[in-house]
Amino acid sequence: METLIKKTKPLPIATQIKICQDILFELRKKNIHESLCLLFSKKIETNINEAVYINEVKNYMPIFTKKNAVKYANAYNQLCCYWWRACPFDFENRILFVEWMLEQLLNDNDGLPF
Repeated sequence: METLIKKTKPLPIATQIKICQDILFELRKKNIHESLCLLFSKKIETNINEAVYINEVKNYMPIFTKKNAVKYANAYNQLCCYWWRACPFDFENRILFVEWMLEQLLNDNDGLPF
């Protein structure tokens, strides 16, 4: 049986910016307790109309890596399911990471949101 390999490419910068803005809004409301991987995969799915596994997020948003999370937002530098504390839920560092991502994406887009 032949294995199908899903070909992915990064989303347009404007779409990545919008996704970060949406997730940042949700995190600031502090009424969610899902991993960032899951939040991003759901938002990407909505934009491309197909399933996105959490380990594929970086294919659509290359800036979304554990290395960047460790370097810029105090993520755990070890193997574990969550990059940050889950209980109590660490909103602060998740927000910090998404803010950093948004800043980088806006810089790549000459500061223009769209």
